[in-house]
Amino acid sequence: MSSAIPFVSGDLLSGRYELDRRSTQGGLGKVWRATYLVLARPVAIKLLPAGVCDDIVSATRQVGEQLKDSGRNIRAALK
Repeated sequence: MSSAIPFVSGDLLSGRYELDRRSTQGGLGKVWRATYLVLARPVAIKLLPAGVCDDIVSATRQVGEQLKDSGRNIRAALK
């Protein structure tokens, strides 16, 4: 993970999400508290290291995990 991009508070992702602070670190990645700027709403963003979702099966599993964990707001999880 040493080659990972070092994200910091205030960074923008996709021009719509502003990272506020790192919340926790899981087995696969880091979770950040962020703000969805379009709706000025707090969200959680999981940043995964490069290579974790290189294939469609891994990517699908990650999206499914996020949907299950969120329990709501499916549209935001897919964007």
